[in-house]
Amino acid sequence: MKTKLLVFMFLAAALLCGSVSAIETENNGIRILPAGKVVVDGKYDDWDLSGGIFTCSGVETNRDIYSVWVHMMYDKDFLYVLARWNDPTPVNNPGSSKGDFGFNGDCLQIRFITGYEKPGEKVSHWTCWRDREGLDVMDIGYGREFNEGTVRNAKEKGAMQAFQVNADQKGYTQEIAIPWSLITKDGNPLKAGDSMVMAVEPNFTAGLSGRITIKDIFRSGIVPDRVFTFRAYKHWGTGTLESKGKADLAPVRLSDDRYFPVVMKDGNLTVDWTGLIVSQLWPGFKKIDFDMPFDGYVSMNLIGPDGVVARQLLTENYFQKGKQSVDWDGLSSPSHRQPGTVLPAGKYTWKAIATKGFGVTLRGWASHSGKAPWTNGPTDDWGGDHGVPSACVFDGTRIIMAWNGAEGGKHVQGTDLQGVVQWGLKNTTGAGDPNVIAVDGGTVYILNAFYSSIPPVMTRADSSNGTYSWWKGRDSTVMPIKETWEKPEGMPDHFDGLDAKNGKLYATCSDPRIRPADVVDMKAFLIKMQAGGGVLDGIVNSLSERTRKNISEWLAGQQDKEPKPKRADNKDPLDTVVGKLNEMIAKEATGAAAQAKRRAVDAALGGSLRNLNTNLFVILDGSTGKVVKTWPLECGSFVRAVNDNLVYVLTGGIASQGDTAGGSSVVSIDPATGKVTPFIQGLKNARSLALDKNGKMYVGVAEPDQQVLVFSKEGKQISSIGRKGGRPAVG
Repeated sequence: MKTKLLVFMFLAAALLCGSVSAIETENNGIRILPAGKVVVDGKYDDWDLSGGIFTCSGVETNRDIYSVWVHMMYDKDFLYVLARWNDPTPVNNPGSSKGDFGFNGDCLQIRFITGYEKPGEKVSHWTCWRDREGLDVMDIGYGREFNEGTVRNAKEKGAMQAFQVNADQKGYTQEIAIPWSLITKDGNPLKAGDSMVMAVEPNFTAGLSGRITIKDIFRSGIVPDRVFTFRAYKHWGTGTLESKGKADLAPVRLSDDRYFPVVMKDGNLTVDWTGLIVSQLWPGFKKIDFDMPFDGYVSMNLIGPDGVVARQLLTENYFQKGKQSVDWDGLSSPSHRQPGTVLPAGKYTWKAIATKGFGVTLRGWASHSGKAPWTNGPTDDWGGDHGVPSACVFDGTRIIMAWNGAEGGKHVQGTDLQGVVQWGLKNTTGAGDPNVIAVDGGTVYILNAFYSSIPPVMTRADSSNGTYSWWKGRDSTVMPIKETWEKPEGMPDHFDGLDAKNGKLYATCSDPRIRPADVVDMKAFLIKMQAGGGVLDGIVNSLSERTRKNISEWLAGQQDKEPKPKRADNKDPLDTVVGKLNEMIAKEATGAAAQAKRRAVDAALGGSLRNLNTNLFVILDGSTGKVVKTWPLECGSFVRAVNDNLVYVLTGGIASQGDTAGGSSVVSIDPATGKVTPFIQGLKNARSLALDKNGKMYVGVAEPDQQVLVFSKEGKQISSIGRKGGRPAVG
């Protein structure tokens, strides 16, 4: 058989997001050794490395480029963590500590449970990283559900952290000291012989803003959850405080239950990977010899006399550098049903390619208009991935758009006037994505909607680059609406409309729908809902049988002192009841009717619902986010500010977004005096408005007309944009 030259192919390791056969490390614990004198400086010459564990995802290809040695020590004051990273782009997290999630790039996440499943249990989730401005961050979330408090800057409470980039720029060291007072219930240190439940999650920046993550330290005998590791508490492994150091070196354990020995070489731990990659070859009688130029993978085809591939003999099989051979059995390529058929005698040749290991990056997208159909930087990708465009403003240089549903995508994005993406901003507030944004003086104001149990908030961002910015006098980029009020009791926790002008924010709050947080006496609320009658009649009976049963059992004290009825049909019963009430309110044809229905609900439910002071026009300081003045305004929604003495507001509807009734009129209001003057009447389902430099007003109306109506500066309609009734469904 004639020998053909091997074709060598290389794939840049930095592009790897996972190997084709991604075997992961799966260490079942870590030994925490007693510390001597430790200086937290990013160096490890004062460390006992013998208790360390090696962590990696995709060991076959990533072990030398995306992996971390994790070591731990302790004394009476601190728990120490040392992470020695193999990373081709060291300490390059693209995020900002002003609002981005650290785990989306180079970052070490560590999770501890001390006093596991005992009265003194304390769960802490640590996120430790250095941001793009060089600020190093250590923040903590407490509780199994992250609902027992946070520490935004653990360094202010005695924690320490330092980084040191390797001389070859192929990795770095991250050294951490954690006070025992931040991870134990009583603040006292653990001692030799004690243990804690824990897990580690090192994260790497891949490309400009992609991510590679490792999950490790798991309990033995289980298949670990490597997706929702942060809440898979029963899967986490153990950290044990040893009484003495210089421990015997533990082998690296892989997820397929293989072990590889570790030795100390030149002061560092080294793994002997002999036998890591095993190739399964078919038996045969016709030998094919070839020279392998490096350790890597070979794919080989046998070409028949007719020039067609007769057999795929090797399919990414691993071989070490040097002379190698493989046998052919004279058969064609096998299938899942048979080993192959006998090929006729003739002249066969072979062709092959050799690689050092391919990586595969799986990407998916929808509604793409960015530079690239994936997220690999701030100018790639396009908008939200679970919602639709919801708002659009112009800062004089660029267009800024919002999407009302963005999980993996961007909830706010800036483009130039040709629509080319300039920057994208992810929602890191935990609240819902925005229906409303505003811009003024180089700052974008983002009104994040209510989501799940998280109330609405406002955030600020630099309109030139999409970076979150601080509220003045507040060490945060997030401002909960309820904290905008000097005296929040009885005041709204949400705004419906928002605009900004000359350093001031103008907002409305009139949506009469109920939020679960408005229920102040849950027992009285559910008892009255069960009783029904009047405006409440039939609501509880419309719920599923299981939901009704859970409510009855909770009211009867049969659910082990649960704070509210257990979930039914994968839904919170309280949320379900509130949702039914809101459906009833939202069906009303006008804002006034919807508010009348809310008043009837309030009366029927007595004092179990809090009464909020709504129907307000609110003026806030744009730098602090604090309310400075309010004026009464009935059923106001969308806001557009012109100057300090003129603001236009859509009125008459329930809300500017969603399936509720839109506005029926536009009024002008003087923020200085609160004087309200009618401007346009008789609109149908108006949702938004804009003005041009000549004073003409453009009002967007939804069904039935589906048009943009154009009005003169005197409020008279002069034209319209779009076909009345909207585009036909067909044609």
